[in-house]
Amino acid sequence: MTLFTSTLRRLPVVAAITFAVSLSSATVQAQQPVAQSSGASETFSQADQQMAELQMRINKLSTTLKLIQQKLLAENAELEGQRKVYIAMVDKAVADQGIDANMVRQRLMWISKQTQKGELPQDQMAALSQEFQEKVRQLNQAEMKAMQVPSIMQAQQALNKAMIDGMTAADPTTPEMIFQLQSAQRQYKQLMSASMQQQLKQQLTPEK
Repeated sequence: MTLFTSTLRRLPVVAAITFAVSLSSATVQAQQPVAQSSGASETFSQADQQMAELQMRINKLSTTLKLIQQKLLAENAELEGQRKVYIAMVDKAVADQGIDANMVRQRLMWISKQTQKGELPQDQMAALSQEFQEKVRQLNQAEMKAMQVPSIMQAQQALNKAMIDGMTAADPTTPEMIFQLQSAQRQYKQLMSASMQQQLKQQLTPEK
């Protein structure tokens, strides 16, 4: 089973450094393609099912929060301008590290489309999965480094507060939904790591 049911539209800040900006990408960690061997164990299948359930929960919460956020931004031109300035600041800092963030995002979207077709051989799926994860890792690291810049850190904090305050005013359940989303993302990440380790173990274990 391929857990790549992504809504990989434009990824403003892939690293999910700030909730307000990363929401539109839901969570990249919950959208990575997973190349699974045909001889997966029962335990691994159960992990797949748990990840699928978490994926659905993440998508549902992300969609609800994103709709609240989009409505807020559509009605608040000042806040939308603040968001665009922040994204530009992060992208410039990432570019200073030699990474074209927009180009990476376009590549991730292409991989998403290819994997969703379900027509790829196992070896190609595995190669795209590895490329996807590597590009996400590189972009995440670059964005995290960018966030160490004091001016960007201050802009992030200001935007995050303004965004969440505005969303909470529109829907008082926003803080609870954010908490549930972050909790589901953490659980998914843990299961993803365990599943990848299981796959690696199976690949390294010689067949009898």
